[in-house]
Amino acid sequence: MAAVDPASKDPRVLEYATTLRGVLERRVAAETERWISEIRAALAANRTVRALRLAARLPDPSARLPEDLVVALLEATNRELVPETPHDRWMVLIDAVANSPIRRQVQAAGLPEDAPPELLELAREHAGRIPSLGALLGVTMAAPPKPEILAKVPRVSRRPRKEGSGRDRRTDSATTSRDQHLARKQDAAP
Repeated sequence: MAAVDPASKDPRVLEYATTLRGVLERRVAAETERWISEIRAALAANRTVRALRLAARLPDPSARLPEDLVVALLEATNRELVPETPHDRWMVLIDAVANSPIRRQVQAAGLPEDAPPELLELAREHAGRIPSLGALLGVTMAAPPKPEILAKVPRVSRRPRKEGSGRDRRTDSATTSRDQHLARKQDAAP
């Protein structure tokens, strides 16, 4: 469908493409509506973590949460990120918030006073993704972690270029070797 040229001369091809585009648009709209209603239902049932995880899984890359739903999700999340919340719940919430589209807007009220080292470590790890955690911990915001696939790609080292030369050393040494070979060949010629 993406490769269909609108200037195609065959009317059947254009008709099929138009039909397919219409079906796709209706399907995406239905998926988006279902996604939004699931998030609203989770919030109505006080299932904040479920709502955050649903919000993190967009049905379509162009899908956006409605503003009223963003506000409701933020309020529910901020109500739970308080010092009175149990440690294990905090850890689950941090994980869910870190992957949600509202992570930069969340305002945690404070970490539990007797927070275990695992919770503090997780909070530091996600401080770059959730700025309010960095502020609570007194940590400067680190850049978000690289995607796992990019972290495994080795860096290619390049040789530095010679000053004033547009070529790198390999090319220069190859040229020198070739010139030496030609000079020896000429000396050996009768």
